[in-house]
Amino acid sequence: MRALWLSLLLLSCACSNHRYFVPRENTNGSGPGGYPAAVYRIDAGVLGGAVGEVRVWSEGAHFVDTEDDEVVELHLGFEIENTSTVPLALDLVTLRCADVAIGRTRLELEPVRTEGVADAAPGTTTRVDAFFRPGREPWPQDIDGFAAHFRILAGGQPALTQVTPFAPYSSRHYWYGDPWLWGPGYWGYGMGFGFSYSWHDCH
Repeated sequence: MRALWLSLLLLSCACSNHRYFVPRENTNGSGPGGYPAAVYRIDAGVLGGAVGEVRVWSEGAHFVDTEDDEVVELHLGFEIENTSTVPLALDLVTLRCADVAIGRTRLELEPVRTEGVADAAPGTTTRVDAFFRPGREPWPQDIDGFAAHFRILAGGQPALTQVTPFAPYSSRHYWYGDPWLWGPGYWGYGMGFGFSYSWHDCH
């Protein structure tokens, strides 16, 4: 019994230290790690229509260590597929994580850092990860939603301006086939023959 209570205590800590989010629209794809992604077609009228597509997802919010303290960091991922003859790019200058809902507070955040390549050459696919920090006070579980504000450039000109809303992900309805059963921060048990049950209900 002691082992069971210890497991539940550790699970509670894991749920408090990480929160996942899912796009509220156009979830027709996934990011490289399997996280549900919103998918948008990139159009450039002067170039004759569709020039590619962009996938947008989040790996959630969690604590990270800094020189002074632990702070919450929120992730957004972008994957740009270029099927045209002109370069496409995520406009990092205008990229924002807006409407970050923490209680009655709404924040608009600029990325504290990015990883990857924002420019996709013709016929290539590129990935950019952006990270935002709402401050030292909130916990991941305090974030109730946000919206990704981003713009895609085609040949240096705006081709797509988008606002993608995100909501907290709940695993309570995913008893079978949970896409993050073995994902980071996930406590679960699989029987190995198509059945899986999860103790995890971080939402």
